[in-house]
Amino acid sequence: MHIISRGMNESILIGEHTVVKVLEVFEDHVRISVETPGAEPAYWEKDVYLDQSVELEELQPVEATS
Repeated sequence: MHIISRGMNESILIGEHTVVKVLEVFEDHVRISVETPGAEPAYWEKDVYLDQSVELEELQPVEATS
């Protein structure tokens, strides 16, 4: 598993067409948008909640490489 750190209004490209962008960061969740032009179904926004069973110290960010 890769953990990639991104701040508000930063995004990553997955494959050739899927863009995941961080919209807002809250204490217990993050709001993201997932843009998949032409894909069915079209996904736009999703709230992602922190899994309380994972210790924050266990999460290690990695550098994104192309």
